[in-house]
Amino acid sequence: MSGVFPNHVDDLVGQRADLAAYLDRRAAMRAALDTLLDGVDSVGWVADVGADSVLRLDAIGGDRSGTLGGLVVPEGLGLTGKVLGAAQIDWVDDYTGSDSITHTYDAHIEQEGI
Repeated sequence: MSGVFPNHVDDLVGQRADLAAYLDRRAAMRAALDTLLDGVDSVGWVADVGADSVLRLDAIGGDRSGTLGGLVVPEGLGLTGKVLGAAQIDWVDDYTGSDSITHTYDAHIEQEGI
């Protein structure tokens, strides 16, 4: 029986690690983003509202330059800030040419090739 016990412990440790990953909010956001971007040649991100009511872009997929990582976006600025303020999904066909958003983050968007 002593030879069986260590295998069960290893299995339990592995299951605990898997469960912890699912419960980790950042890991869950990353997994959701990866699923959404699977097979798509695009850049996307998931952000969470901080205590200061601003978004911090932590989970980014498909990025090319790394300039979006950790970007802090207050309500109303750029497309992401507009979405935060309106609390609904929105999009633009031409980010840098759009009249419906501010252009605070144009340099970031251009570096990503969006």
